[in-house]
Parts: sequence; structure tokens; C-alpha cells
Amino acid sequence: MHRYWKYAFPEDFGYRAESEADAFHAHSLVVALDYADEQIGFLRQYVDERKGRLYIVSSMGQEAIDRGEHAGEIRIEDLERFVRGIGYAKPFQPRMAMHPNFTVALESSADTTEFVGIVRALLGAHGKPAFSGIDVEGNTVLFSIGCTPELIDGGALYTAEGSKLPFENIGIVNMMRDGGTGYHQPEGIVIRYGAGIAGADRRARMESIGHRAAHHGRSRPRPRREPRTLGTQLTASRRARAAGLKPSVALDFPVAWRRSRLRDASGRRNRSATRVPKRRRSR
Repeated sequence: MHRYWKYAFPEDFGYRAESEADAFHAHSLVVALDYADEQIGFLRQYVDERKGRLYIVSSMGQEAIDRGEHAGEIRIEDLERFVRGIGYAKPFQPRMAMHPNFTVALESSADTTEFVGIVRALLGAHGKPAFSGIDVEGNTVLFSIGCTPELIDGGALYTAEGSKLPFENIGIVNMMRDGGTGYHQPEGIVIRYGAGIAGADRRARMESIGHRAAHHGRSRPRPRREPRTLGTQLTASRRARAAGLKPSVALDFPVAWRRSRLRDASGRRNRSATRVPKRRRSR
């Protein structure tokens, strides 16, 4: 949707979608929605078999965005080469992230401070910081590479001491792909389905926190809890091991609850407990 909103909704841009490529890009959104529909159908079948309820809530929506002419992008193709090339010599572990973000895990708070200092000091040929959105959680660092025309055209980064680091020497490559024409906006969706829920063909706007109170029999929403981060989930896992419990791989539910559901008082497996079936691989 980020890339091809313009071709699915050309009226948002005053654009005439006429070419074969336009039709292909527009159909890409339909394919993505078909995949989502298939997965929702799987969840619906699961709920029907157990007379349960299904809630699907999106954190955001999409809308048109005009970014002007797309000048291309750069990305770190070789993270090891990049980290060593900018002058950080200590151990690190790469973590998952989506371009333009990159994430590494360091071994100590001192190492984290050192790495962040190096990255924050890197400049482009235009004299401005090459990375933004530097976020630190524990010893994990997320940083976003800039993709401005000025940075890309410069072809190199510069250290705080003024040393030139050509892109090809530090694992950075040019990348050309279609520019984004859709981006996030704060209005999402709520889908409720299952036992005791009547269908309704309406699209009324409401605050999601008010929806929770209205459909769970509460006069007002409960106080908001702090979001569960990776750090708190790992802490829960360590506590479970210390108590002699086997933590859940997903860590989505309290581990003691999961154990009590799957085993009876004598410790034997509870065959009547509800278990989530294995997902079938999509072809």
C-alpha cells in the first residue's frame, strides 16, 4: 500500500491510470488484501468451531501522500562491513528491522554509548547527520539511514574527525524502487465477530478505548497499562524459569496461566484444553 496507493486511488493525485504498469501496480493492492482476507477467514473458522469471538484492531490506517519526485534510496547491504568501517571494533549482533531502520545489539551499556556516539557523529557530504531516529532500549540500538538526494549524491559519509568513508567501503549501496504514495494516518479499523455479536453494516467513527468499555460491560475504560516491551517479556521469561516453569515461546500470555490450562492438578497433560492449531503454509 505504501508504494502503490497512487495507482489504486489515482483520484487522490489527479492522476490518470492508463498504462499496463498502472494496472499491475493497482492490482498489487488487491493481491495483498486477498492474502489478508484469507487469513481472516482462517481465524473466523477457528472461532466458529469454538463458539468464540474474534477481534481485529488496526493501530492505524493509510492515506495518500505526495512525496514529489522519487530520487532513489540507499541502504546498508553489509552490516558487518558498515559497523567495522565506521570504527566500532567490539562484538555486536544484528537484529531485525525494516528499511530505512537498522538495529544492532551490543554487549554492555558502555559499548552502547560508544556505538551511538559514533553513529550520531556521522555526516553526509552536505554536512548534515547521516542517521536519524536513533533509539536505544537497553543495549539495543535502532538507527535510520537518511535517503535525501543530498546525502545520496554525496556518495560518502564523514566521521567526526573528518575522515571520508565512501559508500562502497562501508557496505552502503544505492537502491532504486518505486516511491511511496501512501502512508500512515491515525484512523484504523475494528472488526468484531463471533458468538453473541450481531452483524452491522455501518462505519461509525469512535475512539478505540471507548469501544473496549462499551463492549465489555464497563462504565468506563480501565486505567491504561504500560505497553509490554521485549524487555518486559524477557523478564517474565526469566522469572518463569526461576519458578520452575517452562516459558511460552511467544510470551503472549502469563506462563503460569498457559501451564495451568494445559496440565491438570497431577501434572498430566490436559487433553481438553484449547490449543491453537498449526497454521497451514500459504502457497
